[in-house]
Amino acid sequence: MHASRRTQWTSAFALLLCILPGLPVQVLCDRRVSCPNDSDLRGYTSIADINHDMLATEIQNNDPSTEKSSFRFTLCPDTYFDGHEKLTPLLANSSFVCGRNGDSKDNCTIVGGHMQVEILPSDRVVESVDFQGITFANFTGYGVAALATKETRAEFRDCHWKDGTGESAIHIAFQSPTKDRAPRHGSHVVNREEEESNVFDTNMLFTRNHRLVEDVAESMSVLLHDCTITGSRGEHFRAVFNNRGYVRMNRVTIADNEGGILVNVVDGDSFIEDSMFVRNHVQVVLRPISDSSVFVRNSLFAENEALVKRIPVTKQPQKCVCCCAHTRLSLILFQSTVVAKESSMLIDSCGFENNIVPMGGDLMVYSTQVNLLDSCFVGKSRNVPVFTDFDSSMQSVGVFAENGTNDDKQCNGILHGDSESTCFTGERCSGFCEPVGADACPLSSVSTATEAADSEPSTGRKIDASPNHHPLLLRSTRIGKAASHAISNT
Repeated sequence: MHASRRTQWTSAFALLLCILPGLPVQVLCDRRVSCPNDSDLRGYTSIADINHDMLATEIQNNDPSTEKSSFRFTLCPDTYFDGHEKLTPLLANSSFVCGRNGDSKDNCTIVGGHMQVEILPSDRVVESVDFQGITFANFTGYGVAALATKETRAEFRDCHWKDGTGESAIHIAFQSPTKDRAPRHGSHVVNREEEESNVFDTNMLFTRNHRLVEDVAESMSVLLHDCTITGSRGEHFRAVFNNRGYVRMNRVTIADNEGGILVNVVDGDSFIEDSMFVRNHVQVVLRPISDSSVFVRNSLFAENEALVKRIPVTKQPQKCVCCCAHTRLSLILFQSTVVAKESSMLIDSCGFENNIVPMGGDLMVYSTQVNLLDSCFVGKSRNVPVFTDFDSSMQSVGVFAENGTNDDKQCNGILHGDSESTCFTGERCSGFCEPVGADACPLSSVSTATEAADSEPSTGRKIDASPNHHPLLLRSTRIGKAASHAISNT
């Protein structure tokens, strides 16, 4: 018998013995071992064993009265876990903890695999899943695929994604179960070819031309605290893809990645606080579209480079209020540090420093409402600090912008396009330049990106992280769902 087939039969038989009532073999349900580097600690050394024990526990406890129980799965420190085995949480209120205290310094690392963690919708809602101190490395598709409905919440503390390729470090998009999908309760031994053939198709939800192709239910929530996403690469790589879900980032560093739209929010809500986006070479760092709501507070965008595609324009426009008019880009999505379309944003006490955006601006909005408060735009490698099209509205207070260039046609404030303007997307760039009001940067300090990113995520930021809200934030008539949520929870 083939070795892998024999292993599957052995595991299935062990699971059967484990769940049969009355048999004195319950020890088979517990695959924890004495950890190799800490013999006094009982934990797991493989994802397959965690999946086995979760499934056995779920079957044994298939009683609504046990739904409020909590389950802790300890990963042995200084251990590498095979990501091809794919961790699939099955139990509500379950925690996956590195070592004794959930500290990433204990080196619990999931390595490889197309999809390392998959959180699926089910009849019994997995209400809460926590991950503490775990590193997700070298994934080739998705680090965490968060595919459940809005009733599910996943929380990550001191977790780190690094050196991935493919689609997303964190991918939030509800996926309805389908007939041709692999059964959820299969053997804990994963056939790698079968696994990769059954993963969901991202294009079902979001095509390469950035248009939704089907409506989906509201997706789950993901909370990130003291986490990092670094060193990942891929033509369309995204650190976070949020389709109709909710994401909250506290003290998160996203640095040194290469790819597409780094944080992509589609009809979703995001609250980003005390975080850093530095040295990324991507098309766009943050992009909310399609009725999204995003609140960014006390965060730094520095030394990011926008990957642009220039298309020469043969005819010089009649009017020009910015020096970009002699060239244009293929898509408006590929020319800004932060770009928003048909959404609402609140940006409070943020620093934009030395980002390279030669054919666009640090903040560009289309058919979007924005409140921009006490923020700084520093550096010369951009065209304008802020651009709004005719269909957008902006309230700004306490904004500082350093001169971008020495060109007398440069707008060093907020460039408002008029009804006929096609700034950055066509040949005509017309409108007016609104000077910004602050004479100096209102932030206590805007550090260099290198110094900040090389510090600990929880302590490295140099921007003032005062929790006080600006009064305008409370007076705004429509600040969006994410900002409202943030205010009600502070």
